[in-house]
Amino acid sequence: MALLRGVFLTSDDPARTAQFYEQVAQLPIERIGEEGGYQYWKMDHDGMQLAIHVSDAFSGRLPLRDSSDRLSTQAQRLETV
Repeated sequence: MALLRGVFLTSDDPARTAQFYEQVAQLPIERIGEEGGYQYWKMDHDGMQLAIHVSDAFSGRLPLRDSSDRLSTQAQRLETV
């Protein structure tokens, strides 16, 4: 049986994205990290983990050419899994 245990998101405004998931999906999300340092938001609930990181921190790490290419690249990755 395959289980989805974690989701890794990047966002230009991760605090706002976390607020959305807290309000709409009622997920218990907490901010990790010190003020003035690197921060991200996480949820670890009933074996499911969600992490929301700043997009700029991961630019250049993913093989994406531009924002219009993101969905097709991610879809190709999912097909290989």
